[in-house]
Amino acid sequence: MDKQVKTILKLESVSKQYRLEKNQNLIAVNEVSLNLYQGERLAIVGESGCGKSTLGKLVTCIEKVSDGKIYFKGKDISKLQRGQLRELRQELQIIFQDPFNVFSPRMKIGAFLNEPFINYKKMNKNTAREESKRMLEAVELDQSYLDKFPHQLSGGELQRVVIARAMALNPSLIVCDEVTSALDVSIQKQIIELLTKIHQETGMTNLFISHDLALVQSFCDRVVVMYLGNIVEVMKSDELGHTAHHPYTQELLNSVFSVHGDRKKEINVLFGEPPSPMNRSGGCPFVKRCVMACEKCLLKMPELKKCKDNHLIACHRLEKCEIK
Repeated sequence: MDKQVKTILKLESVSKQYRLEKNQNLIAVNEVSLNLYQGERLAIVGESGCGKSTLGKLVTCIEKVSDGKIYFKGKDISKLQRGQLRELRQELQIIFQDPFNVFSPRMKIGAFLNEPFINYKKMNKNTAREESKRMLEAVELDQSYLDKFPHQLSGGELQRVVIARAMALNPSLIVCDEVTSALDVSIQKQIIELLTKIHQETGMTNLFISHDLALVQSFCDRVVVMYLGNIVEVMKSDELGHTAHHPYTQELLNSVFSVHGDRKKEINVLFGEPPSPMNRSGGCPFVKRCVMACEKCLLKMPELKKCKDNHLIACHRLEKCEIK
């Protein structure tokens, strides 16, 4: 990424802890530092429970950070009040995994799409309806959908409507949280093609949360790999298949089935279970599942270090940047 490109989102040592019973703390996100550049599509990937969705909620202020700071367009948004959050929503939107949970079953699609225009731009209903028609056209749906109820639409159609609403106020950043995982494969392809088209036409910035490595390789510019609340590797997406060096990233890649049905490809299943995220002590979070672990890994958390341009790794074995 060109250093002259403007940073739109900056995370500085962001952590999120949840207080549980018996004085236990669940560490969902652990001291994450990250930059997202204007116009970039940045992927956050990892196993379920790695903290990627929590990170998306922190960025959009749905959840409040426990420690650290989040800067959006240079402004600290870590501890905004309700009135300030309303203003932020115009520039920062999120699209969730399951579109069926977004809608009121008694609200027509038109009313759902009209809301941001009425509430934020103070339009009357007729003007808002015309804008809603325009947004439906942008996601390749015709105006007849305005008078339908959510149960009359398929999952793919509902997700298109959700995307249309997220775009309504022309936000600077949209967080996409597993936006295709609840959809059929053929519909997933259509949604990604739609998001690609929108990006090409508007240059909109995306934080794309997913567990699908093949998908993020084709759609995103950079990939951030998370494990147990920590960033373990950052690299360009088109280099993911051949320059990923962290043991966890390699295990993720080795566990992916070939879409071409390659019977010769060996599928490796990552052994062991992730350690508990509650009151975790020092050391590398991946140490108990890592085939490269050494004594230092048990004692000290590895730092995320630059090994070459646009490539960061948190691994004691690789900290000398011995990457060819």
